[in-house]
Amino acid sequence: MAMVQWIKIIIAILELIAEGADKQTAVSRVAQRFGVSESSIWNHGGF
Repeated sequence: MAMVQWIKIIIAILELIAEGADKQTAVSRVAQRFGVSESSIWNHGGF
């Protein structure tokens, strides 16, 4: 996956966290939105 896509994923997670979501929920929602696995996000995002 392109680096730009990962940056978009991380930004989306941070936005959800800023709105009050916990990390697990934010990662789950973003994984569904972008069509990637949660484990990929955890491995690439460093959350």
